[in-house]
Amino acid sequence: MPQNITDADTWTDPVQVAADGDPVDGASQVLIGQDLSDRARYLYNRVVPAAQRNFSVPIIGAWQSPETAPANFRFQYQAATNTMQQSSVASAGLLVVYLPQILNVTLEEVHVMCHGDLSGVGPHPNLPSVGGSMPVINLRESDYTGGGYSLLGTQIDPSASVGAYESHHVISITGMSATTFHNKQHILTIAGESGPNALNNAFHVYGAYVRFSPN
Repeated sequence: MPQNITDADTWTDPVQVAADGDPVDGASQVLIGQDLSDRARYLYNRVVPAAQRNFSVPIIGAWQSPETAPANFRFQYQAATNTMQQSSVASAGLLVVYLPQILNVTLEEVHVMCHGDLSGVGPHPNLPSVGGSMPVINLRESDYTGGGYSLLGTQIDPSASVGAYESHHVISITGMSATTFHNKQHILTIAGESGPNALNNAFHVYGAYVRFSPN
């Protein structure tokens, strides 16, 4: 039966190999495999520090708002603040963000940075969730070959007070484990606030980043 080698963080020297006359069995194969595995682990731990084995990628220049939505319902770019602003709360609006395709890594987290009243048009009389909806983010995976979408995660804005909502805060989806492949596209959607306590031109999205880990 095959067996696994547990590598150790050590530089094995010398690397041992079987000599003429040694039995050709599993133990002789493990001998060299163990030494080389230990060397590989030793180099990996020094070339790639622990803090850098997971990495974040900012989402830049990929913001879109559906063309089918009425113009005043869409998020609109604000040059003064370099943000995407929800111009009207007659609809929650929608931002569609196509994540960068980095192959053969594991997508673990996505974080959206936002502010509930960056324009200073408030304060909100109450949280939008009272009689309406808070902003919400969804992450979906599209398969180019098989077609269709699967929902990987969803998260409602976690702000528990108007003060927290009208400050810089983050909406995060965590705990995912989605391996990226050439035939898959990951799509982040961001819906804004709505309802009687929502305000036009208040909610802004000013960035997002994705957390990956190597396979």
